[in-house]
Order: sequence, then structure tokens, then C-alpha cells
Amino acid sequence: MLNNTQLLLVSLLAAIVLTGTYRLLALRYAWLAQPDSRSAHHRATPRSGGIVILLLAALFIGYQLVADTISYWQCLLLLLPALIGLVGLADDALSLSPGLRFVLYGLSIGLMVWAFVPLAPLTLGPFTIHASFLLVPLYILAICWWVNLFNFMDGINGIAGAQFLFVVIAALLLQPLENSPQLRLLLVLCAATAGFLCWNFPRGRVFLGDAGSTFLAASLAWSALHTIGQGSASPWLWLILSACFVADASYTLVVRMISGQPWTRPHASHGYQILARRWSSHPRVVLVVGLVNILWLLPLAWLANHYRGYELALSVVAYAPLIAIVAYLGAGRPGGDQA
Repeated sequence: MLNNTQLLLVSLLAAIVLTGTYRLLALRYAWLAQPDSRSAHHRATPRSGGIVILLLAALFIGYQLVADTISYWQCLLLLLPALIGLVGLADDALSLSPGLRFVLYGLSIGLMVWAFVPLAPLTLGPFTIHASFLLVPLYILAICWWVNLFNFMDGINGIAGAQFLFVVIAALLLQPLENSPQLRLLLVLCAATAGFLCWNFPRGRVFLGDAGSTFLAASLAWSALHTIGQGSASPWLWLILSACFVADASYTLVVRMISGQPWTRPHASHGYQILARRWSSHPRVVLVVGLVNILWLLPLAWLANHYRGYELALSVVAYAPLIAIVAYLGAGRPGGDQA
């Protein structure tokens, strides 16, 4: 069995090699994302490269099963996020209808919630929810929105992969996991994502696609459910660490709905997309988001983790300036695609 350092190195190198190989195959067989009026890119680029991250995760889970370090039940639990990634892959390949995609995501997420949520009381600031029939729909709706918004935010080079790495690493720093199959899988995911970013940032030579963005989002949700279920972390910790994505995507959606725009259709009016056009730079936007994550959200998440009675107030402090910024940028407004 590889130790954690060896596991990181092997996963990183494998991701670099496999992503490069996938890119060559995608170019040869025209598995390409074509640029359009809403795209942040100007040339056809290989898509669905995130399948490499999903593949490495699945191979590692299978390796642990063969090595007899996990049971069949643990194997199934660890593979649950892959179901959502496979739905994303099907959408990449077949362009599923919104209704069918919603049903498939809902079923996959429902399985994950059923498997991980112990239905212990959920504390949200001054409120405590005890009833399981309220908890299950709440978690399913929250994770459905999280998977979709993470996909919406994957619109420029490197932003989704960098966000995934920040949230996982920050969560592990604040709430360390014991050396378990869950921890080792997160190490594989981080190393594989870093390897993928070698091909996706600063220049996008291959894209995550729905296969990659939904799988990474589901893996974050799986990690959150695991720690919340164990009682080692509160939902507020994960909400604060994810605030850059949640604030931008949620504010933009609300504005588009209120203003009567076709909010179910693709667009490019998120705050980060507006900034990328104004600055004519993807790396600069990713750097700014990273600085906000590290200098603003990470300290607030640390405070929320240590002062459990103040999580709601700290979450408001975390989100308020981010919402103000995306509002100032004009996110979601009519004509925001060209801002």
C-alpha cells in the first residue's frame, strides 16, 4: 500500500499523462467544445477532460477494494459522486434534456444523502431542525443547487479546479480527517485535479466539461456530508469556504429570474465572467478569487469552526461583501453578457 506522499505523486503524474493522452484523442476524434457568443474561449477545445479525474478516483477505490482495505459497502459509498459525474458525461456527449438531467441528478444526489446523512438534528444559527422528512429534502435541494452552480462557475480556465483544491485543503486544515479511505481518496482527487490544471491553466488546452465539474462538485458535497454526519464540521464551515461560487451564482440567478430573463438558458453574465472580459485575463480573475478565498474566507471559516455560536453571523459577514461586489459588477442584469 502506498503511503500518502507516494499516493499524491503517483496520482499527480498519472493525471498529467492521462489528461495529455485524452487531449490527443479528443483532438483526433473531434470531441471538442465549439466557441459561441457566450464562450470565454475563441477556438475549439477538447472537452470532458474531467473524466480523467473521475477515472483515477474509481481506479483508486477499486485498488483499495482489491487490497482489502475497504468493504464493498464502503466502496459503494465512495463511488456515489461518480454517479453524478457520469450523468455529466452523458450530458456532454448526448445533450440531455433539462428535465431528464434534473431527474438523474436528483436520484443520484438522493442516494448520496440517504447513505451519508444520519438525520441527526441540524443546527442553523438559532434554529434546530429535528425532523428527518425536512432534513432529507433540504440536503437534496442544497446539493442539487451546489452541483449546478459549480458547473455554472466553470467558465474560465482553472477556476473550478482551483476552487475545488482550496475548499478541500482548507476543510482538511480546519477539520483534519484520520488516515482513512475517505482522506486518501481526497488526496487522490486533489492530486488528480492539480495534474489536470497543468493542462487547463493558465491556458485552457482541455476543459473539465460537465463530467468533471459535476464530479468535483459532488465530491465536495460528499465530503461535507461525511464531516457533517460525523459531527466534526458544521454546514456553515462549508458554506463559508464555498462563498465565492455560491454568492456569484446565486445572486446572478436571482437577478435573471426577477428581471424576467430566460434564466434556464446558457449565459455569460456571472460576475467572474464580466471581470474576465473587462480584464481580458482568466489567470487574473482566478488569482483574485484565490486571494479572496485565502485572505477573507479562510479566516472567517476558522472563526466559525472555533466559535460555534457565531456561525450564522460570520456567514453573513463572509457573504455580504461578495454579494455587493457581484451586484456592483452588474451580474445577471440584461446585457450583462456583453458587460
